[in-house]
Amino acid sequence: MAGSSNQFTYSLGATLMAIPTGATATIVIPPKGSNGYYLKYASGGSLAIVPGIGSSGTPLGYLIGSETINIDGPATFFLQSGGATAVAAIAFKFSSMGQSFLP
Repeated sequence: MAGSSNQFTYSLGATLMAIPTGATATIVIPPKGSNGYYLKYASGGSLAIVPGIGSSGTPLGYLIGSETINIDGPATFFLQSGGATAVAAIAFKFSSMGQSFLP
């Protein structure tokens, strides 16, 4: 296979992120060395990927249901909740440059 070893995933870093309800979206910036992530709705109010921080109080973007979203590349994105605080489950994929066995 041609290409860099940075295109492959060598480890995962998982987190749960609380997204408070309100008029302002929450920005998610993948950590250094991340080459993608998995995103899933975990619990709480509705959860949506929105175009930016200035989005309206009602999530007007891609409403996340029961699917797992797989993104390749360290894309920054915005999350917003509606109704109540929502919890997003995120697993960041790390390349060989981002792999670490130390916290």
